[in-house]
Amino acid sequence: MSDLPSSARQHFVGIDNVQAGRTAASLLGRFCRWRSGRIALVAGSMLVRDHVERTLGFEQVMREEFPDQSLSTVIEGLDDQDIVAERLTEALAADPDIVGIYSFGAGNRGVARAISTLPAKRRPSVVVHELTKCSRDALIEDVFDAVIHQDEVREIEVALRTLRALADRVQTIDAGERALFRKEVEAETSHFPGRTYPTGSVTGMPSAV
Repeated sequence: MSDLPSSARQHFVGIDNVQAGRTAASLLGRFCRWRSGRIALVAGSMLVRDHVERTLGFEQVMREEFPDQSLSTVIEGLDDQDIVAERLTEALAADPDIVGIYSFGAGNRGVARAISTLPAKRRPSVVVHELTKCSRDALIEDVFDAVIHQDEVREIEVALRTLRALADRVQTIDAGERALFRKEVEAETSHFPGRTYPTGSVTGMPSAV
């Protein structure tokens, strides 16, 4: 999830978390374009590098491209769905001008629970991380608007190729990074047996740095 650039590591394989935050802001800013208000940020902990980097990328784009939207105080849910649900519910009740939510930690079940208590007209636009059964269901039910997802199989493939290249002392190949937004909802075979889901997601591909 997080690079350790000050370590003795030779390569990092994973998504660019600053870019992931920028992608989330680009989407959420457009989703909220005609509704001026505040964007709530839901983190696991601001003591972990990937959450700090996602916040940085998100704030950069929001301030540059969507000045009509302001950012509220970061809600730290400690990656616990019950804490996330409680704290986000309190924030939504206290601030009716929250028009968007970016959740970049675990605890998405808590985000879905908090939003589901609101009337449809008051529901904010939501971008979260990781395509799970919960986030898939929330996409179907229009509780979430987009999901930024890491392709873990791709990451493993890149990691193995990188290890082989290091062992053979040959030049490694940067896997690059790709973001895909499926604007049209499509039918997709589920990873969970017996069900199919439409998806509207952003898929972040890993990069070797």
